[in-house]
Amino acid sequence: MNAWIHFSDVKQIVRSLSRKKLLTVINILGLGIGLGTVILLTTFLLHEFSYDRFHTKTDRIYRVIEGKRCTSYYAMGEAFKESIPEIEDVCRIANVSDIYTVILSRNNENYPIMSFMAVDASLFNMLDIEMVLGPPKPNFFGPGNLLISDRMARQFFGSANPLGETLEFFIANEKEAMHVSGVFKHLPSYSSFQADFICDISVEMAQFRDLEYSLGLETEKQTYDFQNDWSRHNDFTTFVLLNKKSNVAAIEKKCTEVFLQHREDIKDGGIFLQPYTDMYLHSAGLENIHSLEVSKFSSLRIFLSIGILILLVACLNFILISSAEQEQSLTEIACRKVNGASGKQLVTIILLKSFLISFASLVPAFLFTQLSLPLFNNYFGKELEFGLFFNGRYLVSLLLITASTAILAGTCLSIAAIKTSPANLFQKSIKTRGKKTIQKSSLIVAQFFVFILLFICTMVMQQQMNYSMKKDMGFKTENTLVINLATETIKKQYLSLINEIKKLPRVVECQPTTYFLPPNDNILFASFKDPLSGKSIEQEAIFLAYGNTDLLQIPVVEGISFSESTANSMENILINEAAAKKYDVKAGEKLFHFNILGIVNDFHNKSVHEAIRPLFIIPQSTGFTNLLIKTNGENTIVSEEIERIIKKREPGFFYEDELLTDRIAAFYKNDLQQAKIIRFFSGIALVLAFMGLFGFVTLSLTQKIKEIGIRKINGATIAEIVFMLNKDFVKWVAIAFVIATPIAYYAMHKWLENFAYKTSLSWWIFALAGILALGIALLTVSWQSWRAATRNPVVALRYE
Repeated sequence: MNAWIHFSDVKQIVRSLSRKKLLTVINILGLGIGLGTVILLTTFLLHEFSYDRFHTKTDRIYRVIEGKRCTSYYAMGEAFKESIPEIEDVCRIANVSDIYTVILSRNNENYPIMSFMAVDASLFNMLDIEMVLGPPKPNFFGPGNLLISDRMARQFFGSANPLGETLEFFIANEKEAMHVSGVFKHLPSYSSFQADFICDISVEMAQFRDLEYSLGLETEKQTYDFQNDWSRHNDFTTFVLLNKKSNVAAIEKKCTEVFLQHREDIKDGGIFLQPYTDMYLHSAGLENIHSLEVSKFSSLRIFLSIGILILLVACLNFILISSAEQEQSLTEIACRKVNGASGKQLVTIILLKSFLISFASLVPAFLFTQLSLPLFNNYFGKELEFGLFFNGRYLVSLLLITASTAILAGTCLSIAAIKTSPANLFQKSIKTRGKKTIQKSSLIVAQFFVFILLFICTMVMQQQMNYSMKKDMGFKTENTLVINLATETIKKQYLSLINEIKKLPRVVECQPTTYFLPPNDNILFASFKDPLSGKSIEQEAIFLAYGNTDLLQIPVVEGISFSESTANSMENILINEAAAKKYDVKAGEKLFHFNILGIVNDFHNKSVHEAIRPLFIIPQSTGFTNLLIKTNGENTIVSEEIERIIKKREPGFFYEDELLTDRIAAFYKNDLQQAKIIRFFSGIALVLAFMGLFGFVTLSLTQKIKEIGIRKINGATIAEIVFMLNKDFVKWVAIAFVIATPIAYYAMHKWLENFAYKTSLSWWIFALAGILALGIALLTVSWQSWRAATRNPVVALRYE
């Protein structure tokens, strides 16, 4: 044999694989699912890490942060641009649809708009937003102009040219007619800035002015000088474009100096510039972040770890089944060695077989990804594209992973074949002893380790989500509907509407509101001066209408709640227990210029990620935008009845309601999504572990057919044989459980640190993981063990 390998060797390998169809399919499909999972997760990670990196100036764009607050004064950007030469341009944005209800009215139909952005025209100098129709760089902004995305143009105008067309919106209950002056190509899903409609920032300023009036903060509508105001934070997010090679730290220092010149009362203020590409993944701990798309970097680390673990399981399956299958081919290897095959030739043949299986697995890998991607997008609310992965370096990485798997498996399999003499290879021992047993058991232990680890993580995350959504928020959310008063006509009729709704037999109570509970990341602040120190103090606050505390059953622990007479003055407030403790006051006392009517029980006005903080509750007596309706539990019927009542008053009204409990659940959307993703991939890990164990047990029992026959002839019962064949697997699962438990405990303990209020790490979750892993092992092994134990011993002794 001069050549290392002949074509006949390849044919023999193919025949060998075709003779063992089930094991070949398990090997190829198992490794394929593992590689497919890696492709899917890599595509997901590429999507997440690609956020905002497609803009040509993205390395020079920064978001302005004051302390931990992402919103800023409107005047701040202009002051920075005028005072700091390194700042080339400034842009402010406001997510109008995140602050107000935005309804598009067209052809007697109403459409809720979820991505309506008010911006400075300079946005188009900073970001790469491609114009499909209209000037390439829109500088024609004004109160009456509107830019729409190409997909909105197709939805509302079809193939017609939308330029010059008029669209009517209800924004914060105010009717606004706007003319389409341009169409832009909608931004990719990996853009933090997402919009279907873009208008001038002046629209947002006008709406904010109306909101101030509607809440009673202004006695009459008046022109508000936003350009020069530094007295309060608004809903604006400010971005700056720096000159090339600017020193960011030095500019931050200059920005802070400018800021303190205008806010002399703030002695410890600080301005920070956050890179635009960091916003999506690195906004944890910042406030008012939801003008843009955000996620968490910690989540990506978890998903990356899951991908590595699943690939590990797939590779272990491959090695495990291949090693067991090779032991059935000892005679073939011995014949090759007797006929003069060198060690290199044997290694080449074994590696070739390993490579054939590994690269064949790429077919089911791509098929798995192609089929899973739409399901993944739909299930997790993503817009991943398969093409993201088809980049040269990522394909090369996949080929390297596949080749590495083949080399690793082939090397492990060939070492034993090279070291063992032909005489020993011809002798098929009844038991596999020594290092081989240790190697195989360690592979099975590793499989179950991964499954137990992922299962525990999934269960703990789900338990925390259940805890978060069922935790006592300090107020009652059950059977409470929130209805949006979306038009000015209905808004003006709210008193008569409430009286009519209260007459419905299934309605317990109905009250108007604007800033209703539950949690909201867009935090409001009451700004006032300390009369003693003269220092400006900003205190977190919410507005609640008279009767809201009773409807929501927020306990008043001291003093009284709002009444019809006291709710008319914004100097009469309620505070929570945390605020009472912070300012050391009691009900009936004055706090600065406020009269403290009462102290309410601490309740969650944000998610359980954050601890309860001091809170002022300011009464609202006009300008309501929503209704709170407490029902007897028949929510669907009540909703239908209220819709009929409102549409009698205004036939074209866009009716929209939701349960307060659903709002709380939506607030934990990212956490729920993280738990779902881990549960999804835990299922894949379980399938892979089962496939690998099934294939390995099939081969192992085939090797023990003679041993089983001899034991039966010598009087062994079926139960004894089944026990003998199961005991090793029980031991391996126990070892995997012992290793996985402390690691899972530590990982989940760190994850739970993200929550100020969290569940305990229940012992039963760890026990259930171990029992489930043991049950899977016993079911897989026992079924095949029983089949082998009930076989005729005469047939077993004839087996070759």
